[in-house]
Amino acid sequence: MVYEFDEPVDYRERGKLIECYSELYSYWLPKSGYRYLGNPVELVEMISLQGTLDIGCNIKAIALAIEPN
Repeated sequence: MVYEFDEPVDYRERGKLIECYSELYSYWLPKSGYRYLGNPVELVEMISLQGTLDIGCNIKAIALAIEPN
């Protein structure tokens, strides 16, 4: 399962994802009929910041390996 965010989350603010993970594990997953096979993976977009050697990172989506119960 992959959940793509409407607006990417700045990696420095990934604490905002706590609510998303809470919904996923506490509500959606138990009612879905699926079980998870491992930890979620965050899909990150890396952006070159023009005029610097810095790189910005945004979390675009989370993915969770699941299978039917």
